[in-house]
Amino acid sequence: MQLTQIPTYMKEVLKFDIQTNGFLSALPYIGYFVGINISALCADTMRSHGWSTTTVRKIFQCSAMLISSIFLIATGYMDCTQPGAAVALLTIGVAAQSLTYGGFIVNHVDIAPKYAGILLGITNTFATVPGIVAPYVVGAITKDRTQEQWQIVFYLTAGILMFGGIFYFFFGSGELQDWAREQDTEDEESSVEMKERMMSPG
Repeated sequence: MQLTQIPTYMKEVLKFDIQTNGFLSALPYIGYFVGINISALCADTMRSHGWSTTTVRKIFQCSAMLISSIFLIATGYMDCTQPGAAVALLTIGVAAQSLTYGGFIVNHVDIAPKYAGILLGITNTFATVPGIVAPYVVGAITKDRTQEQWQIVFYLTAGILMFGGIFYFFFGSGELQDWAREQDTEDEESSVEMKERMMSPG
């Protein structure tokens, strides 16, 4: 919702003419882009200074969801008389999502480097579903295009983010998983057996 419905919110509630206010409309996305590069660098720096991968991933992922939730809810109380404040809150809320690039985005490589590509394909496929469904859900909630209806959208989004953050806090990991490690071991053993057979006489 944060990335797909922002222009609609700006138009319906903040009364922005996106064509004439292109820069302000783009600020949340610019903040997101900048944040991606900073969060990735910070996460790697923390790990290089001895922080465990699991701790780093949880800090970044949970922070992304908590901060985004807070600023999204605050944005819902802004109206067309406070466009500057609304854009600032939106920019921080969306930019905070970039912290996920120090969290679950690269988590696939941590838990199963050999299958990271497959895992990313699966998880990213499911992650596209909200982007497809969001316009229909938002449209159904904001039939009258009022600020109060958009507040419902922001509360719903914040609730989903908070649930995801809590779930990741308890179940997230940055360690190589046993099922990935066992498969690697089996492959190594098979490789050794093949070499022994090739070297054995007769």
